[in-house]
Amino acid sequence: MVGQLVYLGATVVNSVLILGPYGFVVMTQANPFLRNIAVAQWLITMSSLVFVTAIDIVLLRGAQEIGTIQWGKMSSRSQYALILLVVGVVMLMSLMGFIRSGLREDWHIFGVLRDTSANSFTPSMAVMARVIAGIVAAFVALVGFVFWLAGLGEQGDMKPPLVRPELSPASGQD
Repeated sequence: MVGQLVYLGATVVNSVLILGPYGFVVMTQANPFLRNIAVAQWLITMSSLVFVTAIDIVLLRGAQEIGTIQWGKMSSRSQYALILLVVGVVMLMSLMGFIRSGLREDWHIFGVLRDTSANSFTPSMAVMARVIAGIVAAFVALVGFVFWLAGLGEQGDMKPPLVRPELSPASGQD
């Protein structure tokens, strides 16, 4: 457990805090070292995933099985956590995509062809965060609407249980 935390911590420090800032520097002169930063970040992250998984396999090899998986039984808190995780991941991916495209600022090809049109504009990070949050909220609302519609359809299909006449107390047989 401690080994996993140390390795994951080293991965975060190296990939995010040390190599991360250099990944956002737009380079007019890309030297070979700077070209390989993304490759190094990917290799560090993948090695961390493989190494931590190997530690899990070794640690959990003789683990006692407590019970079987019960499909369809999920607490409300875990469902809310999954929804929050989806929203967070979608917003993070969207903002990182904007950062990548927003770095070129007012260039078509950075350092080669400048965008000199009258309408050239790169929105700020705050504007894009609001736009992306609105898109994510609309998507979650649409998914909620679809689940609500599905719930309406299930309610209409429910029929009262059939009672066989010979077992009914009102049938007159004693």
